[in-house]
Amino acid sequence: MLNYQVVFTIGLAFVWPSASLLMGWLIFGSIGTIAVGYGKMKDEWLPAIIGFALMFYPYFFPSGFAFWLTGVLLTFLLFVPRRFLGA
Repeated sequence: MLNYQVVFTIGLAFVWPSASLLMGWLIFGSIGTIAVGYGKMKDEWLPAIIGFALMFYPYFFPSGFAFWLTGVLLTFLLFVPRRFLGA
């Protein structure tokens, strides 16, 4: 038998993330996917690692200023010439 009170309570307990957070996931996840593909195509490990970091860092920064700052810094690292990164 289905307990409707439990089903209704579980349904109300879910909270959608903010639009800003969803947009950040979409932007940085897309950039990360492209960076991983580029790194595999050119056989370079640094863009691939930064791309994986861009795809998975939102699991460690749930929201806020640190989320956006980390995403922007990782994206900036993709465009820094390799001679400055020592790779």
